[in-house]
Amino acid sequence: MHATRFAAAVTLTLALAALLVAAGPTPAPVTAPTPSVKSPDATSVDQLIAQLASPDHRKRDAAQQLLEKQGAAVLPQLQKALTHPDAEVRRRVGDIIPAIELAQIMTPKRITLKAEKKTMREVMDEIQKQTGYKIEFYLSTGDGPNYSFDLKDVTLWEALDTIGKSTGLFIQAGSGDDRIRLAHNGNARPTQYGGTDGIFRWTAQSLQYYKHVDLTQPTPANNETLTFAFSVFVEPKLPILAVEQPRISQAYDSEKNSMLPPGANQFGEFDGRGGFGGRRAYYGNRYGNGNKTFSAQTQVQLVRQSEKATSIKLIKGHVPVTLLSEQKPEEVSADLLKAKGTKKTVGSTSIHVEEVTQVQGTNQVTIKVTLNEDNKDPNDYSWMNSVYQRLEVQDDKGQKWQLQGTNWNGNSPNHVQMTLTYGPLNDGNPMAQKPGKASKLIFYKWTVMQHQIPFEFKDIPLP
Repeated sequence: MHATRFAAAVTLTLALAALLVAAGPTPAPVTAPTPSVKSPDATSVDQLIAQLASPDHRKRDAAQQLLEKQGAAVLPQLQKALTHPDAEVRRRVGDIIPAIELAQIMTPKRITLKAEKKTMREVMDEIQKQTGYKIEFYLSTGDGPNYSFDLKDVTLWEALDTIGKSTGLFIQAGSGDDRIRLAHNGNARPTQYGGTDGIFRWTAQSLQYYKHVDLTQPTPANNETLTFAFSVFVEPKLPILAVEQPRISQAYDSEKNSMLPPGANQFGEFDGRGGFGGRRAYYGNRYGNGNKTFSAQTQVQLVRQSEKATSIKLIKGHVPVTLLSEQKPEEVSADLLKAKGTKKTVGSTSIHVEEVTQVQGTNQVTIKVTLNEDNKDPNDYSWMNSVYQRLEVQDDKGQKWQLQGTNWNGNSPNHVQMTLTYGPLNDGNPMAQKPGKASKLIFYKWTVMQHQIPFEFKDIPLP
């Protein structure tokens, strides 16, 4: 992703707009007409790209806006234009591409579903088909067929929340893979405290109020804490790698008292000197301590100002996160059983396959591999912990094999030696497709991006 260039382009556009406003209206009674720009359906993409070199900045701006609106369909032509002979065209195309990519990856999956007396498996299969996400669920009341839903162009989270209200199915926290798991909570219904924003979702988990009086002091000290915990979710296409301390912009109770702790600034941020609101990452540094997940739990510290208050009327803010924006597979070996001695560099990671062994009498294969990373941070072990999620074995049928065991040696922030055992994902299941022979070793190059997930909770009852 090119989030930096995209941000720079936005900043430049705002700066130009500010200059135009500052200049004020022209003294002339007649305003010069705005140059006409043909609509996208009448103007070819190549013409719009050429127009980015126009001597009239209004035409350049208009062409850029039209290209951005056309979205991913024009990316191939824009990629070619990165080598355009005109410097202004290259610069603007370099801004348009990341803007389109960002909009594309932030667009939620949408679902339209009309089900009449279907089994829950049929309902979930249709959602899987429309989103491409794998969904697992468990219903203690049985699968049906007695479920009816009428969903029209709703997001994934809206669809699952609607189903949950009727069935008691709720979304479980992720376990590092790309599957959405739903569990049955008896007669309970999914929490009413939460919300969604595109591919993101947040739900309240708990509110803990603790009072403590220290009687060992000459003057007994009364200590109170109020901790609000909640979970954030993201669609599986953009896993969470790291979560920082939430920033609170507003927090007040039903009596209109501020609930921001003393020492927080107007954004709910602390000075970072050990206070609860310090800007530490919960899941590590660069790669989230090696764990990718589509959900994460976090918490904020609040202050109860009045015993008369019955609820948190509003708490609002955002959670800074690191997201895994791209997982690009790179082939290390196309013939795994003969890969001994293979060396491969993928991005900043050097890979050396030292040994490959077929486990006698089984379908399993064991791989001894050494990896080195160009990591300048002596305290960052998160890259090392991410390695097992970035290596993959496939058989000659293209099926992904399951990691069934690991052994680590010589670990450091920039070096790890591992022995990994892989086997067919459905080995032992008579209904599963028969596995092929271990064929490929893949290593995924990760690209990360920073983002802020907004959240807003209303009318949460106080203890």
